[in-house]
Amino acid sequence: MIGIGTDKTRGFRDLPWPGILALAMFAAALFAAVRVAGWHVGLPISLAGSNLSKVAQEFNALGFVAPGMLMAFQALRSRMRMLESAGRGERFAMWLWMLSGMAFASMGVFSLDTRIGIDEGSNQHHAVAWYLWWSSAALGCIAAVFGREQRLRWFAVFAFVEILLGVWYLPSVAPVGVAQVFAVLAWMVWPFSRVGMLSRQKDEKSVI
Repeated sequence: MIGIGTDKTRGFRDLPWPGILALAMFAAALFAAVRVAGWHVGLPISLAGSNLSKVAQEFNALGFVAPGMLMAFQALRSRMRMLESAGRGERFAMWLWMLSGMAFASMGVFSLDTRIGIDEGSNQHHAVAWYLWWSSAALGCIAAVFGREQRLRWFAVFAFVEILLGVWYLPSVAPVGVAQVFAVLAWMVWPFSRVGMLSRQKDEKSVI
């Protein structure tokens, strides 16, 4: 009886709850910005947390800081729970994705201020955090491609293309807000590629 209960609940415990919560909070923050502050997909995400927004502090906290820290924690959690058989690619990818989560959170700490130039004050830090976020997220995908987990490799290829499209190409052919949200979501779904993987690794280890 105990063994059966453990098998049924193990998959539930292995779900990427920090990543799920981060995704939900980011979506809720965007919804609030649309309904309350008048943000729309033709505007950069950062404007929802700028001095022009009525919900700037709330959006920065719920749309940038909290999701970023949760994604960083998810990467650290995944890294610490990896077995010794995990490849170097997956290990390095988790460190890079942890860095990208911290950079994403920093965009909320250093919010956009339209009253000053892009290379002044907090705007400069915000721009650096943005570039650090997408570059470390993309590099994490490259590292994961060289890992041993096949499902994670396939996701990494997909996410790498989607992130670069959202950051570099789509803003020229689609609303900038759509492009940026597209890139953020491609990064935020990486934890789901490992659902059930920890359970299978434990089963393989117990068999051996």
